[in-house]
Amino acid sequence: MGSTGKQIYLNGKVLGVVLERVFYRDQRDSHFLRTPPAIAFHVSVIEQLNAAGAELYVLTAIERLPLLRYIITAEHFAAKHDKFDRGWGLQHRVMLCEWQVDLSGTNSKPAEGKPAADKPAA
Repeated sequence: MGSTGKQIYLNGKVLGVVLERVFYRDQRDSHFLRTPPAIAFHVSVIEQLNAAGAELYVLTAIERLPLLRYIITAEHFAAKHDKFDRGWGLQHRVMLCEWQVDLSGTNSKPAEGKPAADKPAA
């Protein structure tokens, strides 16, 4: 991952990057909640996003073609989230129906550990 932006960590690993108030993250399908269908962040990630001044969250589902982008403002996330803990620590989740879905992603998957060509590197 590159050196631009503010890196966001979970368990010592880079999860994504905040660049110009936008949080970018590549996410595998297995990291989406299935029941109920939602996207969740660990409470420590939310704290880091707030400290970095992130105003928009952009997640790219990297195992789907064309790439799908899920987008939500930090304000909408805060208003619509609920808290839960299934044994991995306290998390905040927002149902998928609350996220905007952008189908304008590229038609090729990023190489392992590399961001999609049309978004910033973490």
